[in-house]
Amino acid sequence: MDKHDFKTETKKLLDLVIHSLYSKKEIFLRELISNSSDAINRLRFLALTEDNVLKTQEPLTIEIIPDSEKATLTIKDNGIGMTKDEIEQNLGTIARSGTRNYLEKLSGNDLKDLPDLIGQFGVGFYSAFMVAEKIEVFSKSYLTDEKAVFWTSDVKSYTYEISDSDKNNRGTEVILHLNPDDKEFLQEWKLTELVKRFSDFVEYPIMLVTSKEKKQVNSQKALWQMQKSDVKKEEYNEFYKSLSLDFNDPLSVIHYRAEGKNEFTALAYIPSEKPPLSFFEGIKSGMNLYINRILILSHSEEILPHYLSFVSGIIDSADLPLNISREMLQENRKLMQIRQNLTKKILSELKDLKSGKRKEYEKFFQDFGHFIKEGVVSDSANRETLLDLLLFPSSSSEKGEFRDLNEYVSSLKEDQKEIYYLVSDSYELAKNTPSQEMFKTKGYEVLYLLPGIDEILVQNVQKYKDLSFVSVSEQSDSLKDKASEEDKAKFKGFLEFVSDILKDDVKEAALSSRLVDSPACIVREKGSYSANLEKVLRDINKDMPLTKPVLEINPSHSLINKMLGEFEKDRTSNKLRQRVRVLFDLSLLLEGSTPKDIGKFTDDIVQLIT
Repeated sequence: MDKHDFKTETKKLLDLVIHSLYSKKEIFLRELISNSSDAINRLRFLALTEDNVLKTQEPLTIEIIPDSEKATLTIKDNGIGMTKDEIEQNLGTIARSGTRNYLEKLSGNDLKDLPDLIGQFGVGFYSAFMVAEKIEVFSKSYLTDEKAVFWTSDVKSYTYEISDSDKNNRGTEVILHLNPDDKEFLQEWKLTELVKRFSDFVEYPIMLVTSKEKKQVNSQKALWQMQKSDVKKEEYNEFYKSLSLDFNDPLSVIHYRAEGKNEFTALAYIPSEKPPLSFFEGIKSGMNLYINRILILSHSEEILPHYLSFVSGIIDSADLPLNISREMLQENRKLMQIRQNLTKKILSELKDLKSGKRKEYEKFFQDFGHFIKEGVVSDSANRETLLDLLLFPSSSSEKGEFRDLNEYVSSLKEDQKEIYYLVSDSYELAKNTPSQEMFKTKGYEVLYLLPGIDEILVQNVQKYKDLSFVSVSEQSDSLKDKASEEDKAKFKGFLEFVSDILKDDVKEAALSSRLVDSPACIVREKGSYSANLEKVLRDINKDMPLTKPVLEINPSHSLINKMLGEFEKDRTSNKLRQRVRVLFDLSLLLEGSTPKDIGKFTDDIVQLIT
């Protein structure tokens, strides 16, 4: 028996694999099953070009054999097997990849003819030392003139031994002598659960062999690897429910294969509705990452942009390393290309849903629209597509109806050169907000936006199809200095009087060009946030200064003219001061804000009434 020492760099890598590369010990079984699947794949490919590779009709299988008495776990396959040189290359040098060498050897062939293979054989194999104090490998190559070989290693000594073996059957048998603390991996239920979780869709039967029975523990049926025409709608729906734990059928299924330099298969689901709050924590979103049907990451929200985290499903690629971690996802170039490709596919599907199933899409948007809005702000590369997915209530729609930006632009008035919007907590409140009166009178449609994400969105985007977003509740160049010189002179003193009374709360009092029926309204500085969002931001940052609004008054309103008459008669009147305060507080309420001193506001109202 030949005894060898691991090289210095191999010892370092071995320590890394055992102690750092994998976060959970149970991953070892996934790795060894993957290697067995890889070995069978290679054998099947060679059988296409070399005669007598598969001399018998025995089924190609993977066996898992626990032995409680000996405290060993065996993973066995009847794949391509290894020669003595191959076993030393693949197991003697941890950084070597048998699959990578195999692909390089066949680089002269058309890559489309190659089977899907998983790399990093050596690294995956050594993950078994997380649970084993000793590993034995028996392997016989498919080459008939090659002797079988035996390899064994005790990791503590950093040595391995190689000798001939009397194994007669083609394939590889890996025997793990488990650590005393890891004998849970001999339990039938545990092994079954791990196979179901990580390797359920391996295309070869995985057989669990015990003293009592031999049974298949994987389903083999990977829907995403099947042709779309061969999968029934019920099968898609049931798989979604098992994957996401959602009770409802999905709104849409995206099933496709990307071809070219970066090939992968994707099966993605768009949910039909947001689950009830009590069940929300049970719903699992995010994509599952598979490599050649082997689960690598479960429900990972890093694979897609965060704003698509409501999407669940499967991505299966043969071009990624098995040991990829969540941290590595953001840096892997191939996975970034998959991310870009799948993101565009999902957005295209949402666009088709909006145009083809408008009612269903509107329901979806009510539940998940805040994700799409987040995408508008964060994903500049897909911003135009995302903008077309937005829906808003408006002054032209009934409650529960929505308009998209393209529909808004298509119905612009001839003299309209801007997109008008109003930030409000609700449709009902928005409908009665005074600052939009002039716009509605002229027939200009006003979009109703919610405080928070909608405000940030329009300030971040600023334009849609070269039309600027303009708030009807903000100071605007198009509405500035519209008052007549006569009104300016008439109300000059009164405006100064109102500004002085409200000096702690407003920047100034001014004449309004936007009011028709109401006596006054609150107008914010251009580019500022709504009162509600400003309050939230100030709760986060106590040092953030509050911006004072402008109180705009309607020079044509009878109440304003009555107050002007009182001012001209007796500007020291306490009742007039009360009316100014109440006018301001009422304007705050119509805006959706709360008066600073609700008690004082109530008292003022009572006194004015009585």
